[in-house]
Amino acid sequence: MSEGERLTHRSGGYRGDHGPVTFTSYALGAQVTSVALGDDQLFFLSDLATYRPGAAIRGGVPVCFPWFADGPDGDLAPSHGFVRKVEWELIGDRGDETGHELLWRIGSEQVAAADGREEWPADFEAICRHAFGEDGVLIELTVRNRGAEPITFEELLHSYLRVDDLDALRVTGLAGARYLDKTRDLAEFTQEGDVSFTGPTDRIYASDASLTLHDGDRTIIVDKINSANTVVWNPFDAGVAKFADLGPDDWRRFVCIEAGNVRENAITVDPGAEHTFGTRIRRAP
Repeated sequence: MSEGERLTHRSGGYRGDHGPVTFTSYALGAQVTSVALGDDQLFFLSDLATYRPGAAIRGGVPVCFPWFADGPDGDLAPSHGFVRKVEWELIGDRGDETGHELLWRIGSEQVAAADGREEWPADFEAICRHAFGEDGVLIELTVRNRGAEPITFEELLHSYLRVDDLDALRVTGLAGARYLDKTRDLAEFTQEGDVSFTGPTDRIYASDASLTLHDGDRTIIVDKINSANTVVWNPFDAGVAKFADLGPDDWRRFVCIEAGNVRENAITVDPGAEHTFGTRIRRAP
């Protein structure tokens, strides 16, 4: 990797300092990469992350659209769709004493040459809203159908949450929820008690509940908006080597808790209509 390809705050990023919160958002993928509340950073960002069109930033909150993973039938590429690998346009930037908001836009014209676009040629416009406040961030994705036929898509906000102690981490709010386990050929299970991490974890929960991460003295709350699914992922030591932009011990430093609508909960939007979903990630008082 050349120095010019390494993710920095000098290229394509928008960094802000608003009282108790500092943040960084990138045009590439309309991606939040950092939200710090004082000395407490909410998100993990890999030291090996890259910033270049056609690649994805490893960490923060990637926007996965118009499909999740390899798509409902497992035959689509690139993984998690194409909008996280292209640059969005900043169309809104405002702040006051209550916080700061950025609005990013992308449309069919910006993704005409994107890898995978031929798999989903719909005419669309998307707006991604980043609203930063004193306790965290709200991220919302709005998709508008500009075509003459209904469009169907999956969507996910792939949040990499920083953790201090993965061994002791507990995630509450999913007890009793049904999930598909991608590490076991999509076998179906029901969550019993809290979620903890003792091996590779890749689960698609049928749950719209708010979740709480108990990470030592830190408590992080993940709220969801119009999100029928929660994806929970950590590659653990057995899987981290598959990712060139993760260090060998990085799996100890994050867990992905992802709001979305995937598989049977894919979204259909009629011509001229729009759909909004999102997540709010905040530190508990």
